[in-house]
Amino acid sequence: MAGDWEHCAACTLLIGDSYSIMSQNIEPETQMANDSAAKYSSIDDYNSALSVDVKGIIEEIRKIIKSKVPDATETISYQMPAFQLGRTFIYFAAFKSHIGVYPPVQNDKSLLEELKPYQGEKGNLKFSLKQPIPYELIGKVAEALAKQYST
Repeated sequence: MAGDWEHCAACTLLIGDSYSIMSQNIEPETQMANDSAAKYSSIDDYNSALSVDVKGIIEEIRKIIKSKVPDATETISYQMPAFQLGRTFIYFAAFKSHIGVYPPVQNDKSLLEELKPYQGEKGNLKFSLKQPIPYELIGKVAEALAKQYST
């Protein structure tokens, strides 16, 4: 939704050394792996700019979200893949060394405990590209965020 985020991750090179997502600070070394000046019209378009390995990860996340929240529709928001149910509830993006998932989950204590190893300082999630991606956990995040933003 317009105005929800101050700046998008895809705008890093245009904005400068630091930016925020939903007022959540993200370190400048986490610039996107693909061309951040590009304008994407679909998740397929976004994926076309990624390496084969990262493209597969983004596709698997896309598939998991579709299976866990089947009524959600795909979109590009702030130049990142996203899903919405009336309003956008989850965003994800490829960076140089990780996959980011936004915004933070709230109010689900057991899920928050599972997410601790992946949480950044403000609760946004970072999944290292050097470790196996926990797709099942990302599915739980999608379900929790869909619920969180539907109320």
